[in-house]
Amino acid sequence: MLKGLADSQTQKYEYRVEMLNHRNPSAQVVREFASEFEVGECWGYNRFYRIDLLDREGYLNTDDDSITLKFFVRAPYYSQHCGDQERHITNLQRTLEDQQGEIELLKQKYAEAQKKLSKKSSSSKPRKFRASNYEATGE
Repeated sequence: MLKGLADSQTQKYEYRVEMLNHRNPSAQVVREFASEFEVGECWGYNRFYRIDLLDREGYLNTDDDSITLKFFVRAPYYSQHCGDQERHITNLQRTLEDQQGEIELLKQKYAEAQKKLSKKSSSSKPRKFRASNYEATGE
């Protein structure tokens, strides 16, 4: 859903939103919907539950001033689900190939930098004294 279709078509999805009650776990609010979504569209439902009733009816967690929502989304048809999965897998594979190419490029740059560094350090090093050369001259 995030990447969407190539030609910016809308897709229908079924979704379910659950709001948990912190005082009475069996009193949760459940709403189920089916909507057409465009690429990158956000979900918002201003009549899901009245804000002034959240605290009074136990849906507001007063310890951390939060509400808990569970959100479920699914394609209504198996064929659409398979198409969504195939698009997602293709996007993951493309991302993986791009990252592998970037890693190879970084490895090449690292190897070149190591070569330059080793050339600089070997040319500027003073020669080490060898004991065998000293003994051969008899000194």
